[in-house]
Amino acid sequence: MNQASQVHDSYSEAGTLYRDFRPAYPEKLFRYLAGSCRRKEKAWDVATGNGQAAQGLAKYFKLVHATDPSPSQLKQAISRENIEYRTAAENHPELKKRSIDLICVAQGVHYLNLEKFYQEVNRVLKKYGVLACWNYGLPSVEKGVDECINEFCNNILHSSWDAKRRKLEMNFRSLEFPLKESVTPRFEISTEWSLEHYLGFLKSMSAVRKYRQQAKQDPLLTLEEKLKSLWGNKEEKRNVVFPLFTKMGILT
Repeated sequence: MNQASQVHDSYSEAGTLYRDFRPAYPEKLFRYLAGSCRRKEKAWDVATGNGQAAQGLAKYFKLVHATDPSPSQLKQAISRENIEYRTAAENHPELKKRSIDLICVAQGVHYLNLEKFYQEVNRVLKKYGVLACWNYGLPSVEKGVDECINEFCNNILHSSWDAKRRKLEMNFRSLEFPLKESVTPRFEISTEWSLEHYLGFLKSMSAVRKYRQQAKQDPLLTLEEKLKSLWGNKEEKRNVVFPLFTKMGILT
């Protein structure tokens, strides 16, 4: 197993949590990306995980290639006639030169060896093809809940975050990029969640699992009690908003 596979496969145990509790990307993001492409024949979703972004792309492209280093993650992916799932990291040798209209990396660029990946981008992307990467930040509900989560993520979990991921989340703009960047609209994820769903999302965080393994205790126990008092009726659905940070470029 290569280094990318080892890193990414640490997420395999959370495959079901990812599938059930991670937020869905907004439709207008996929519509915008498709509209930025001259043709909509083939897209490649890199580090697809459970295929969440691939599902959105499949509505606009004739064929979507979706790859991930973790076979366990891919087992959670939803099948669709025009999505081809494969186990792969930065490279996809089966793709022909200049064959792809859109390449995207959703919430997973920190897994990749960027030098290898960008070489592959330049090989398979068509002229005027689009490369898009995006990442979402911490969710916002209301002041009390947000302050509680910021404290939890930035202090309690501080040493449990993957260093590359933490750096990326702190400043997504610093991500090196192989193409001249395009100005993109501002996107966000807006959803309605119960407290149970919100807690499910927190459980899916890699830093929570790492903390639990290292400290031999669940960091969510104390947090859950605080959130119950702040949330009110646990069945009540609250508006949860994630800021979405994007980088996009076109090969000219």
